[in-house]
Amino acid sequence: SNSDSSDYGSETTNGSQYQLRSPDATPLPNSSRSSLEVRQLSRDNEELITAGTSESGGIGVWVEDPDAPPRIVEVDTMIPAFIVRTPKAMNDASYYLEAYKIETFEEFKDVYLVDDATSNGGTFGLTDHIYQYFASGGGAAYIVGLPPDTPSTAAAFQDALSRLADIDDLTAILMPEIEVMPSHEAAAAYEALCAISEKLNVMAILDLPLHDALLSLDHLPFEQRERCARYYPSMIITNRNGDLIQVSPGSTLAGIWRLRDRLKGVWNSAIGYHLQNVVDVTQTVSDGMRDQYQKDGINVIQKRDSDKFEVYGGVTSAYDPITRSVIPPVRTRQVIQKTIETNLEAFAYVSNDPELWRLIKSMVQNYLLGLWKVGALAGGSPEDAFYVLVGLNETMTA
Repeated sequence: SNSDSSDYGSETTNGSQYQLRSPDATPLPNSSRSSLEVRQLSRDNEELITAGTSESGGIGVWVEDPDAPPRIVEVDTMIPAFIVRTPKAMNDASYYLEAYKIETFEEFKDVYLVDDATSNGGTFGLTDHIYQYFASGGGAAYIVGLPPDTPSTAAAFQDALSRLADIDDLTAILMPEIEVMPSHEAAAAYEALCAISEKLNVMAILDLPLHDALLSLDHLPFEQRERCARYYPSMIITNRNGDLIQVSPGSTLAGIWRLRDRLKGVWNSAIGYHLQNVVDVTQTVSDGMRDQYQKDGINVIQKRDSDKFEVYGGVTSAYDPITRSVIPPVRTRQVIQKTIETNLEAFAYVSNDPELWRLIKSMVQNYLLGLWKVGALAGGSPEDAFYVLVGLNETMTA
């Protein structure tokens, strides 16, 4: 609707009322409507909508029906937890066996008293892994710490893994020290990480042990292996002090996952992304070797035509020529499930009746429709891409 009822007045389109406002929420006269943001006045809150200009020059405004169901808000797609040995933190606190959330590398330095001129001693390059995570595009993350003298064994890290169930917004797990574990300890760590990843509906980014890069996961259930992603080989990076050091690739890929999610969506692959600060790898992988690694469910880092190192492959540890299990669909399914579960928690104590079923069905359908429109769900039509069942004789019996 483009009626000019008043300079600042409300307008009505299909029964929905909205006001025209500038980005700072100041009402604008009608003459300014070519660059507007619109705040729809609904029964409960104001919702920000952007006004666009059509090719014909007219203003197109999408105004939602105020009687429409609540909109589902998607959860954060990438908030990892790092299971690592840490120094004592600020105020002499240890935060050992606690999940401490950080938002930036500077906050990490402040909390864990990291001095750029010194290392972390027995904490296995913790600072360089966290630095590389943020440098690669990472955001909020949890640090689940263990004392510096903790042995590099799967059993010693088990208590930290048990704390992960208390993190509501967790989406991925990393344990960089797998790289230096003996093969039998790395195998035990893999089993623990894959099992808890399935239980918590998260991904595990597994670093490969230096002593056995092709350590098999074939004995684990498919449902656990598809929750895991592995990358090879380790990398030589320029750290924050300008020194060349070796790090395993998991932290870097965690940052890339988050960056890719923000730029292209969780349903897209990290293939082709340039790795930040990487000057070399510990093992050159030929194209023939790369294909063999992929058949074993391992993704490879290679130097491509440019001088940059890139990620090649986006398979899970459950990949084989038959299942062809790849990371984006698994993560997309994870995000959809977590999003729906989180948004429906508000209805836990609402009367379980047909009105509630219709509301939930409409909310979920609208959410999935939005994903289909941006290409997250395959199918020539919404009907081909998804369906939603809620209610009597669909998801429950009388």
